[in-house]
Amino acid sequence: MPDHDFQDREYIKISKTSQISQKVERKDSKTGKNLPNLSFDVGISVVLPILIGLFIGQFLDQKFQTTPKMTIALLFTGVFVGFISLIVLAQNASKD
Repeated sequence: MPDHDFQDREYIKISKTSQISQKVERKDSKTGKNLPNLSFDVGISVVLPILIGLFIGQFLDQKFQTTPKMTIALLFTGVFVGFISLIVLAQNASKD
């Protein structure tokens, strides 16, 4: 009889584990992405245009001897592009 009791306990553990994994899968299927992937996308889409604008602005300022002008202009352009891409990501996430 102890062998049968052990098998019942193992079945209960396995069924609970599969129920938990099904709940997790349902959460992921609602958004299409899990939270770490979405936060990575948001970070890249906001930070990358800002950094690109900053570096290109510094390069152009050094080349044309216009020290703060191009950096500031392209930095603000990068911020604008970053927020536009954030809005697009939010709209795409709400559609799913």
